[in-house]
Amino acid sequence: MTFGEKLFKLRKEKGFSQEALAEKLNTTRQAISKWENNQGYPETEKLLMLSNIFELSVDDLLKENTGSLSSNENGYYVSKECAEGFLSFHKKNNEAYGCGCCNHGVRRRSLLSFY
Repeated sequence: MTFGEKLFKLRKEKGFSQEALAEKLNTTRQAISKWENNQGYPETEKLLMLSNIFELSVDDLLKENTGSLSSNENGYYVSKECAEGFLSFHKKNNEAYGCGCCNHGVRRRSLLSFY
């Protein structure tokens, strides 16, 4: 989805006309139309304002994606290999620190760091 398509969709979801959104951004209706038709991009200041109005990051506004746009989505998608590596790393670190009731785990961690 292009920036213009996102802007159009988000504007409609919030119930703003081009004129109403333009007033909020201190710009013209023609500028909004230009952005929605992928004929240009807003200035950085306007991007920040759009981000606040639509409660999305500037990154989410600008990145082209093929999926649907949802401001309610949370989380990240990672590969299986990446997830397994992350879990393996943290499992090793947890084992190295032991139970926390004595220095046994810290000593083990110190010895492991030399290898």
